[in-house]
Amino acid sequence: SKNGIYDELEWGALWLYRATEDAQYLEKFETLITEDKGYSSCNRPISWDEKYPGVYILSAQILKDEKYLDKAYKYCDEILECKKTPGGLCFFQGLSRWGSNRHASNAAVMVAFFAKILPEDDEKRPSYIEFVQKQINYILGDNPLGINFVVGAEENSPQSVHHRAASYTI
Repeated sequence: SKNGIYDELEWGALWLYRATEDAQYLEKFETLITEDKGYSSCNRPISWDEKYPGVYILSAQILKDEKYLDKAYKYCDEILECKKTPGGLCFFQGLSRWGSNRHASNAAVMVAFFAKILPEDDEKRPSYIEFVQKQINYILGDNPLGINFVVGAEENSPQSVHHRAASYTI
């Protein structure tokens, strides 16, 4: 991984703990995050090279500990403040040139997973849900170009996954 291996190891330990409920995986996760200098600094979407968003959300979901919930809130709040295109699509400098829709939708899904575990009366939940809806609606055609970016969905949609418009590279 370009960004190191800790995020993948942490994510893997959490998934193994969730699947087996074997405390050794939880202990491994907690050991890894104390050694990991990158754990506290991610404000990008989950991707092939970035698993910290998944770590933040999954740890909040399965451990329900205040420190992990706080981390997930911080991540989601930062994502909501991302730079946006004139039409409102979340745009990540340095990443979005490789396909802005995938990064916006990946960020939205992490926020959605967190919003789903929050109590209905949580004060931040409505803004998280609104963010997710706006990102997905943009990709589905509620954008200045009126294009649904799902390949083959409509006549003016990209027709091939390898068509540049399919990833809406800005």
